[in-house]
Amino acid sequence: MKILKMISIYTGAFALSVIAFAAGASPAYAFAPLELDVALDALAIAGAGIMINAATLQAAQTSFKTLFQGAFDKVVQTFTVIAMKVPSNTSANDYKWLGQLPGIRKWLGDKVVHNLMAHGYFLRNEDFELTVGVDRNDFSDDQLGVYNPLMANLGDAGARHPDELVWPALIAGFTTGKSFDGVPFFSVNHPVNGVDNSDGTYANRPATLGSGEPWFLVDDSRPVQPIIFQEREPYHFVSATDPESPNVFMQKKFMYGVEARVAVGYGLPQLVYGSRQALNGSTYKAARLALSGLKRVDGTPLGVKGMKLIVGEGNFEAANILLTNDRDASGATNTWKGTAKLALIDHLTGQ
Repeated sequence: MKILKMISIYTGAFALSVIAFAAGASPAYAFAPLELDVALDALAIAGAGIMINAATLQAAQTSFKTLFQGAFDKVVQTFTVIAMKVPSNTSANDYKWLGQLPGIRKWLGDKVVHNLMAHGYFLRNEDFELTVGVDRNDFSDDQLGVYNPLMANLGDAGARHPDELVWPALIAGFTTGKSFDGVPFFSVNHPVNGVDNSDGTYANRPATLGSGEPWFLVDDSRPVQPIIFQEREPYHFVSATDPESPNVFMQKKFMYGVEARVAVGYGLPQLVYGSRQALNGSTYKAARLALSGLKRVDGTPLGVKGMKLIVGEGNFEAANILLTNDRDASGATNTWKGTAKLALIDHLTGQ
């Protein structure tokens, strides 16, 4: 098409030059070269539309990225209720330090060095993406506005994705998700020393798990949390808009999307109690006792407290009554009022 435009312009210029020469104009003027590059740029798109060049592609990129970031920032993420964000600067992180929770002791004689146990608990970063294509014709026809909701959705999806990784991982801790000590994250047989049962075991779930919607009691006052959200590359806006790229040449598509490199794994099982039993005063008390009774290998208390009760909609009413009512179901004083914060998490509903 561009070649045909060039031929047409050259032909028209030649014809005008011949007429001018016949009318007496000087040959130098009549056959002066035209600024064809400028003419072609001006005539690249006849009538309405957008000229596809570096400037317009950059303008679209800026607009789409603004929509992406605006939607991303509006999302209220919930994964931080149960997870700690850990930066990563390599393909995988080793969390062998999870095997130790030593306390400070009186310094008598030489220092006691608490060596990190080689559990080999690695979290390998994984790639995640969501990509959409903008048709080149829609770009040329000035129809980019129809893609605004799609670009905003990229930001929304990117911001929500950590929640979509963390909460299913927490639930999987009842079955397939393994802790650093090699047993399911929620277990009645966690080794106290993190290696074997020679120093005894502890439980962070009831002996009879139950089959209802899961709920969790967590100590969220520590620097370490029950779940690890590892971030190698944060969720960010990307694009492939080179007009000469294969996706544009073969498919007429300019590509935009969101990418990230992250991983999710298990932190300290001592800081959370999980159950599927009916949530009531008795089961809540059992959870609090299980956490507060945890000890180190040397027998000193860990000092864990149930500070936040995490539930889905199925347990929200029971949790709200338990933590806010002045009286229990029998009319007696509710001794559990105000003993924990309440967090409602949609990702637990119906699970």
